[in-house]
Amino acid sequence: MVILIHIFWKDISTLIIVTLKDVERAKLSYVLLALSLYIISVFISSFRWKVILDSLGYSIRVGSLVPVIFGSIAVSNLTPANSMVGEPLRIVWAKEQFGVRLPHALISILYERFVEAIPLAILSLYALYVILPFFNGNFHPLKIIIYGILVLIMLFTTYYLIKTRFSSIIKRFSMYPEMLRKAFVPTLLFSSSVWILDIFRLKIVSIALGLHISLGIIIVLSVLSLFLGLLPLTPGGLGIVDGGLVSALVLFQIPLGEAIGMVAVERFISYGVSTFIGLLCLIYFGGLKIWRGTELHL
Repeated sequence: MVILIHIFWKDISTLIIVTLKDVERAKLSYVLLALSLYIISVFISSFRWKVILDSLGYSIRVGSLVPVIFGSIAVSNLTPANSMVGEPLRIVWAKEQFGVRLPHALISILYERFVEAIPLAILSLYALYVILPFFNGNFHPLKIIIYGILVLIMLFTTYYLIKTRFSSIIKRFSMYPEMLRKAFVPTLLFSSSVWILDIFRLKIVSIALGLHISLGIIIVLSVLSLFLGLLPLTPGGLGIVDGGLVSALVLFQIPLGEAIGMVAVERFISYGVSTFIGLLCLIYFGGLKIWRGTELHL
C-alpha cells in the first residue's frame, strides 16, 4: 500500500488539491439550505411516527419524538448494523420514556418501513430506467460490471428486507388492521415527502458546487445511497456509501475531484452533522442511558 501511494502520490496529491478547491468553492448559503432540508426531513419523519402512534392509541408530541429520531440516526451511524440497532433503540426509548408497549412500538416502526417501501420501489425502478441510457449501446465490460453490481445490491437488499422484516410485518399487521388503516395515507404522504426532500437536498448540494446534474441522476444517487447504507459492513456505511456515490458520479461523467467534493459535502450533512446532533440528543434526553441499559451497544 505504501509503495502504491508513493508511486501514485503525484496523482493523489493533485486529486486532493482539486477536491479541496471544489469544496472551498461551495456556496455556503446552498450548503446551509441543504442542511435545513435534512433537519426538516427529520421533523417530517417524527410527524410520520406520531401519526402511526396516534392510530395505536398514544398521544405523543412531535417535539418529543424528534430527539428519538436523531438519537437513533446517531446510533445507526456509529454501528455497522446500521438501522438494525437504531430502530430497536427507538422501540426501547418509546417504551421507557413514553410508555408505549413494546409490541406497539415495534409495529409502529415496521409499519413505517412497510409504507416507505412504496415510494422506494417506484424510485428504484425509475433509477434503473435512468441508468440504462448511459450504456448507449456501448457494452463496455466495466459498465456492465458496475450496472450488474447495482442490480445485485438492490436485489440482495430487497431479499434481505423481505426475509428479515416484511414477513414479520405482514403477520403483525393482521392484528391491527382497523387501527393502522387510517394511518396509511398520511404515512405514505410523509414518507414520500422525506424522499422528495432527500432528492432536493442532493440537488442543492450539487448546485452549491456548481455541478449541473439532472434530477434523474440525483434520484439514482439517493436510491443508491439508501441501498448501500443498508449493507451492515461499516458504521453508517462509511466508505461503502461514499465510494459507491463517487463511482456512480464518475460513471455519469462527473470529474473525480468534483464527485468527491459533492459526496464530502453531502456526507458532512447526512452523516457528520446528523451524528453530532444525535449524540447531543442521546446525552441530553436520556437516550444514552437507555441505550446502555440494553444490549444494543454491544
